[in-house]
Amino acid sequence: MGLKVYLNTKIKKLLFEIFSTTYIHGALSFFTLSAIVLSSVNLFIGTLYLLFLVIKSLYSVFKKEKN
Repeated sequence: MGLKVYLNTKIKKLLFEIFSTTYIHGALSFFTLSAIVLSSVNLFIGTLYLLFLVIKSLYSVFKKEKN
C-alpha cells in the first residue's frame, strides 16, 4: 500500500509540473510576442492585415456553406 501511495503522489506531482510548465511557457511566449508586435509599427500593421485576411476567408467559407 505504501508503494502505491508513493507512486500516486509522484505521478500527481509530475503531471502538475508538466501542466504548470506548459501554462507558464505559453504565458511568457504570449507576452513576448505581444511586446515584439507592439514595439514595431510595421509588424503590428502586418499582423492586423493578416488577421483581416483570416476573418475574411472564414466569413467566405461560412457564407458558401449556407448557400
